[in-house]
Amino acid sequence: MKKNTWLVIFLLFVVANLLAQPWSYDFGTGTGVFTSTTPSTTFLPAAPAGNDRVRIGAAGGSFNLENPGLSGLGDGSELRIVAASTGAVNKFSIYGYPASQVYYTRFDALFGAATGIGSATSGVFYFLQGSGATFSDNNGYTNLQLFTGLQWTFGTGGTLTTKYRSGTTWLNLGSTPMKQTQICTVEVFANNSVGNTTYYRNGSSFSLASDKQDIWINGLRHNNLSTGALTNYSTIDSFMFYGETSSGNVANCYLDNIVYSNSFPAYPATQASEISSPSVQEQSLNLSWTNGNGGNRVVLINTVNEFIPPSDGTDPVGNPVYSTRGQQVVYNGDANSVTVTGLNPDTDYWVRIYEYSGSGLTTKYNTGSASNNPSILRTLETTLPVELSHFSAIESQFNTININWITQSESGLLGYYIQRAENPELDNATKISHLISGTNSSQAVNYQFIDDELTADGYYYYWLQAIDLDGGVAYFGPTGVMHSIDGDNPTPNSPIINGISSIYPNPFNPNTTIQYQIEQNSEVLINIYNARGQLVRSFKEGFKIPAAYAIIWNGTAENGSSCASGIYWVEMKCGLKRFIKKAVLMK
Repeated sequence: MKKNTWLVIFLLFVVANLLAQPWSYDFGTGTGVFTSTTPSTTFLPAAPAGNDRVRIGAAGGSFNLENPGLSGLGDGSELRIVAASTGAVNKFSIYGYPASQVYYTRFDALFGAATGIGSATSGVFYFLQGSGATFSDNNGYTNLQLFTGLQWTFGTGGTLTTKYRSGTTWLNLGSTPMKQTQICTVEVFANNSVGNTTYYRNGSSFSLASDKQDIWINGLRHNNLSTGALTNYSTIDSFMFYGETSSGNVANCYLDNIVYSNSFPAYPATQASEISSPSVQEQSLNLSWTNGNGGNRVVLINTVNEFIPPSDGTDPVGNPVYSTRGQQVVYNGDANSVTVTGLNPDTDYWVRIYEYSGSGLTTKYNTGSASNNPSILRTLETTLPVELSHFSAIESQFNTININWITQSESGLLGYYIQRAENPELDNATKISHLISGTNSSQAVNYQFIDDELTADGYYYYWLQAIDLDGGVAYFGPTGVMHSIDGDNPTPNSPIINGISSIYPNPFNPNTTIQYQIEQNSEVLINIYNARGQLVRSFKEGFKIPAAYAIIWNGTAENGSSCASGIYWVEMKCGLKRFIKKAVLMK
């Protein structure tokens, strides 16, 4: 009795797997050549449902499992069918899978010469779907057993004419939907049931009338086409490919990534929703959401609310380390959370989730939106270990460059390095100092470093690199100065001129360096106004002698609050003179 129980369980398991659909068939990874006129049901990998069969007619040609095959056609092996010449057919079929009045079939194909690169001048290939002995015998197709029929005829000059079966005749399917030497994806949605039915593709709904079919080629729909002469409302359980009429057996058909189903593939009707991030850090978001009713879902992130949804039949790999400024799949699975790292501080990120059913080639996506899907989330602003109030480089009477900076507070700081370049690009700067230890004081501290290694005249740029105890790095600057080896004869082409010489970077976030020069002893005041003309910050620089100076503005108002993104006007008052430049704060 116990033995019989296990037998029943085993049979139920087998039946359940046979009835499961859709079925994906990709020819495995093996290789081989078949040229026998005796049919074989073992040359190809076993079909997941139904029986597979190949047979060569009496007019040459072959079936070839090739690995590696053509680039871009699929992974592992692919099947290359060489057409027979006149008077015979070479057939590959899968027949006897669970029957239905509606079905879906998909495959990738390339037609051409043996290499897949050149074209052929003669031959005809067919894809045929229906039911009856024509799918399991050695003969050509029988019209009364066909519901779907596609025909590709090779011609001179690399032409390829595509037709579909309507009743007992072949009709053109558009102008030239397929070409030789190009990989094409063909999909068939067929309805031989009594009433209209609905299917979904890439998240959109389509209605299909009774005794009609939609044929998609490379994403282009040919809709509500008439069908072959199979009896209305009968069931379909077989399909086949075969080639014939190729003088010299020059016509080839490459096949891979076959999907077939005795119903339209399932589509998740409920989308994921309520995307949030319970834990937000400077460079990471701990995302969570409420799952929809798909078996799995993909999570995409972008810096703008513009997403290209994944296509049906694709199953992208997720990488939770964000590495670009554009769209990226950061998760693919069945869970409801993921931690995304590699983000920029104080930055808005859009997150969108797409539910899907199936896997690999059989995936079907819900591409609609839902509550808080998509959702915008912002990383934390970087907490700098240093509040800097002054940073300048001034040439001394001893032909050295004195670099000064004043900090109002420091916390968790390891120290500073000075970097120098001959242009305002930080990437070109080199480190010129030892580590200057920080004081980690809550009081103002004045620092100085002397650069006495310059050997040529020119304008030099300096940056202050602050390193915290955890290895974090922040940069301030640049500040610049004109240097002359002969201190008594400064370079005549670069005199000191009153005014704001530069604001860099601009746009900026969170800090920018405002560099200015004065040509005579003066009191200096730097004011910053918003776009409405309201004063938001003042820097009272006090009495200054002729030289170049710089201050750091960290994007905050007088009361310490963060200023909003936008345009700001920097005003420099020097005695009775006034100078203005524009700065853009971009968060």
